[in-house]
Amino acid sequence: INAEYMGIHLIWKDTASKMFRSEEMGLYSLVISKDNAWDAMNEIGTKSSLHFLDLNAKGQVFNRPFTSYIKRCDETERRIKYIEGECEKFEIKRSRPKNVSDFLNLVSRLQDERRRAGSTLLDEYEAEIRGKEKFLTDQAKNYQSMKEKYLHLIQTKLVLDKSAEIESKYRNENRDIGVDDRAQALLPGQIKLTSISGVIDSDECDRFKKLVFRVTRGNSLVSFFDLNMEVDPETELEGRKSIYVVLYRDGEAVKSRIIKVCDTFGKDRYEIPDNIAEVTKRTELEAKETKSLIILTKKERMKVLREIVEAVGDSKISKIIFQKWFIAKEKAIYTTLNMLRPENTFLSGLCWCPLKSADSISQSLENLKKERSFVGATFKKIDNHKLGPPSYVRVNEFTAPFQEIVSTYGTPSYREVNPAFFTTVTFPFLFGVMFGDIMHGLVIFSIGLLLCFGKDMLLKNKSLFASLVKARYLFLLMGLFATFCGVIYNDFAGLNLNIFPSCYHALKNEDEHVTVNHTDNCLYPIGIDPFWKYSHKQLQFENSFKMKLSVILGVLQMTVGVILKLVNSVHFRKTLDIIFEFIPQMIFLLALFGYMDAMIIGKWLTKFEDTSKTPSVIPAIINLFLGGGKVGEQENIFGKDLQEQLNFIFLILIIITIPVMLLPKPIILNCMHKNQIHEDQAQALPEKASIESEPVPEIGLKAYLSLVAKKEEEFSFSEAFVHQLIETIEYALGTISNTASYLRLWALSLAHAELSEVFIDYSFVKIISMRAPPFFNFLILLYTYTMLAGITFGVLLCMDVLECFLHTLRLHWVEFQNKFYKAEGYKFNPFSYETTLSSYTEEQQAFTSYHTCLLYTSDAADERSSVDLGGRRIIKKK
Repeated sequence: INAEYMGIHLIWKDTASKMFRSEEMGLYSLVISKDNAWDAMNEIGTKSSLHFLDLNAKGQVFNRPFTSYIKRCDETERRIKYIEGECEKFEIKRSRPKNVSDFLNLVSRLQDERRRAGSTLLDEYEAEIRGKEKFLTDQAKNYQSMKEKYLHLIQTKLVLDKSAEIESKYRNENRDIGVDDRAQALLPGQIKLTSISGVIDSDECDRFKKLVFRVTRGNSLVSFFDLNMEVDPETELEGRKSIYVVLYRDGEAVKSRIIKVCDTFGKDRYEIPDNIAEVTKRTELEAKETKSLIILTKKERMKVLREIVEAVGDSKISKIIFQKWFIAKEKAIYTTLNMLRPENTFLSGLCWCPLKSADSISQSLENLKKERSFVGATFKKIDNHKLGPPSYVRVNEFTAPFQEIVSTYGTPSYREVNPAFFTTVTFPFLFGVMFGDIMHGLVIFSIGLLLCFGKDMLLKNKSLFASLVKARYLFLLMGLFATFCGVIYNDFAGLNLNIFPSCYHALKNEDEHVTVNHTDNCLYPIGIDPFWKYSHKQLQFENSFKMKLSVILGVLQMTVGVILKLVNSVHFRKTLDIIFEFIPQMIFLLALFGYMDAMIIGKWLTKFEDTSKTPSVIPAIINLFLGGGKVGEQENIFGKDLQEQLNFIFLILIIITIPVMLLPKPIILNCMHKNQIHEDQAQALPEKASIESEPVPEIGLKAYLSLVAKKEEEFSFSEAFVHQLIETIEYALGTISNTASYLRLWALSLAHAELSEVFIDYSFVKIISMRAPPFFNFLILLYTYTMLAGITFGVLLCMDVLECFLHTLRLHWVEFQNKFYKAEGYKFNPFSYETTLSSYTEEQQAFTSYHTCLLYTSDAADERSSVDLGGRRIIKKK
């Protein structure tokens, strides 16, 4: 498999350094002149490295300097959306840029060719789009009115034709045309017949006929004709229509009642004139002229739309799509400029920037000043501030789904150890421990390969599996580890594989009694010996193995979590957390459950001659507390004397760690707080003088700090003590419950193995053991195989996969991440054309976020607000 094609294109060392901890960030002040603000911001948007803080957050939105430009962009986007809707009606295709870079290059070429200020291009496109939209709107109104007129004329002509036909037959031929025998009663020569015609919905014909019969007391004749079969498709009738013709004896009373009934069913009612032929001819001529105008209007609309979708310059990008992207780009520029604070003829702003990208930004601004010959753009770092820096975690297509799993729990804080670095391996591995099966694992692995190699085809065809493309590497690793654990369990869809010779052999004596002997110095190469399948203790053996393996893996992962807490504490220089949290927590975990794991491994490595006296680990741990460290006969693993000494030492350590975690830290914090108060009082005047002497570029910083300034909460010893008490109780009890929670690895693995075995036994084994004709057995096997495939897919490959995934998610969120991961950050969105325009590309809609960086900031709860950066959440996430 080509690693570069699969997306794993970063060297491991480089990937590890970027994922383990976020990059260092700096706060910078940006000062630019108002006249050259567009050029500077346009250049910054191509770098995708600056996140601007909103210095006008508490002001009115409509009072910001560039709000009028944003309104113009919104209105232009509305017009473009209307034009695109017209293109959809006429099925006119529009070509899009392959990527954002191609679009930006085209914009740059057009601006160079124009030799005018880049900001004026918005005025040209706005005027052009306004004119096109007005023309299309007027044409659409004319088209609709002419279509309605044409429909009315066609209906009138058809109604007149049918009315004339019916009256002619009834008057002149004086015979029944098969409609109703009552027609003969309406035809005396001395009585004048009158007709009323119109159009109604076909579904209302029966009800209309009954009402006319009632109001005329049977002295009328109603005929219906299908209108849809006669009308030209240009009219685009809504629903199915029918023409009705009512013949009745002339009389004002009857006429009034019939008219009321007709008006109840619709406004399309026509009174038949005396000169039907002349009116019909005139109507037909007018309809032809209207139809010609309709066709001409439609052609004119299509002509204008084809001009709109023509390619821009020598590119293949449609003009309307290019303008749509350009307006979105302009809107992003002016939205960002609105975050800057106006200062006379300059705009000052604050922004976060990765330290590695700061030189690139400065160089770009310098080059821009030389090319455009303007002054006033300064980009300077600010060191003395108390704002929480942002985190910048770079991901690629391989690591993105694992980062998303972690970020769903909570966005990481600045420079905090990123759990996604470990989740890339631990998540699919723990899933494999629960789902371990060779065949089912290979199915998931095959799905992952299909998603990897068929990525382009799936996205192009917008297949149902396109949404899974972004998680293709997750499927690949889950299938790989599930297959590996299936090899360890020697489980192939409920069957054992005899790949290597077994270390056990059965002997049958004269009494037909079977004895099982183990070959000396024989070790099965990998996994569980398949001979256990025939043992009545198979379930007991596998349960014991998987349960103990689950505990060992759980304690190992929790130990890594506590070690990562040490890494965070060392990085942030939190000495109290190292001494009074990490050390006692590590001792508590290893003295209790690390010791239990050592007993399990020691028991595995010891050969007991009398298996009936095999020591048990659980009673040994229970007696560690209840028995004061005494070791019974069924608890001796390392030797009675040595084990009692270890029990006593570990028991004392466990008891000591509780008060060490609880008491010293709040007491020391209280003393430090009192000392800090005295220091602040002594240094109050010098600090005031230093603030007044701040340089001019930091005016924006002071303005922003005035917005986000919050009154610092006073230190309370009682609150600190209660908080530490909760932390201590949660860790002590949580360590026990978390260890027990890892038993879900054993439970899910057992459930999967037993379900697979039951499905196999009741579908194949039972059928094969039946004594039936071969052909009959073949039909049954064919049926049962189909049923087995359906059940396996629905239960084991859908429901069980989802179940194992959710349980693995819980183990990482609760049991692993809560040991060190604070997750007190919020997402960070830099000013970037790549981010702004990527949503417009069809091929990138499913996985655009995986081609860009996941950016986060800390010390705030609101993900979209850039103001509340001074606070800090203390609510612990569960």
